[in-house]
Amino acid sequence: MTTGSIHIAMTSDCGLKRKNNQDTGLTHQGVYVVCDGMGGGMGGEQASQLAVRRFAELSNVQYRNRELISETLEDAQQQVLQLGQQLGGVAGTTITGLILPAKPSTISSADTSAAASTDPAGSNAEAAAPSQYDIAETPTAGPDPSASSDGPIDDSTLDGSGSYGTDAAADEDGDTDATFSPTSPTVFDSYCVSQQVYVVNIGDSRTYHLSPKNAFSASQESSSSSSASSQNTPVWDPASLTRITRDHSQRQEAIDSGLMTPEAAAVLVPRNIITQCLGDPEGIAPDIYVADLTGRYIICSDGLYSEVPDHLIASIAAAHASPRAAVDALVQAALQAGGHDNITVIVVDMPTPEHESHAFSAFRLGDGEDIGAIEDTTLQTLRTIRSIQP
Repeated sequence: MTTGSIHIAMTSDCGLKRKNNQDTGLTHQGVYVVCDGMGGGMGGEQASQLAVRRFAELSNVQYRNRELISETLEDAQQQVLQLGQQLGGVAGTTITGLILPAKPSTISSADTSAAASTDPAGSNAEAAAPSQYDIAETPTAGPDPSASSDGPIDDSTLDGSGSYGTDAAADEDGDTDATFSPTSPTVFDSYCVSQQVYVVNIGDSRTYHLSPKNAFSASQESSSSSSASSQNTPVWDPASLTRITRDHSQRQEAIDSGLMTPEAAAVLVPRNIITQCLGDPEGIAPDIYVADLTGRYIICSDGLYSEVPDHLIASIAAAHASPRAAVDALVQAALQAGGHDNITVIVVDMPTPEHESHAFSAFRLGDGEDIGAIEDTTLQTLRTIRSIQP
């Protein structure tokens, strides 16, 4: 069982060269995704917003499995394809990010304290939780992203950054919901059937992962006056950066085929020629991965990694304890490097177990596989994605 809170921060910036922001992000009830739209005029903006709307509907579903995620992707595919046809075939969007297998819920600190006082062993905690399968997240501000799921795109459901369920004025824990007092932080209790999370990907936006170092900082260990949560704040290991997703691009295909080294492909193959997107008339073949429900996840559009190399993404993200500080620093680094594209970054800090039982792992699901239903052949060849060494 994992107990704790999930802390999230998100920022979407137009960049320094673009007139409009075609990125859209979503951080809502265990669904954390970035969509990078493409197309003439307003096509890219509308495509990414349509995709996010479909996933906002998914975020309101209590339990999510691979079949439901695939149906949501196909629904988004058809919506964006129809938009492209209306606009002359010039609309598409990438999508990448995390989907928790269960909808998060929160328990107030008062409720949790009451449960603890009446039952120190914790057997009454289930009564306080809305469901037996529960991951809880630090709430974020913003309009209900599924409030206008039908009809034309309504920009009033977006904040100024082109993002759902976020607030640029979030405090360092990302706790921006006005219904929760920042002086009385929400306490979460989680009942997990699985210790894993889905990672989805179509296109060339990316999802990364950082693991904590084995030891907490000496100052945290020696501070007897610190709260339990600050004592357990992990120190992130930049050497552990893992890129979970594989770009659907001509450059990546050239590398994977062995025809070119990454260095040669970076020179000879344009980065932005993608081989798959939502809205592609030839259809989609999404990658759906399963990854451990722990550590720090970094979800971004290509406006980040095209300006900031992976080793700097690792060092910048690891240098900041809070997701808000990490997001702001990453976006600022991309702007300082040129800001040629829209930049959207989500940082999600999962609960950190007291004792890690194994190194972080993530793998792509095969046909017909799901969490709890992995074929023997997959188990035998389970690949722990190796860390990218800065």
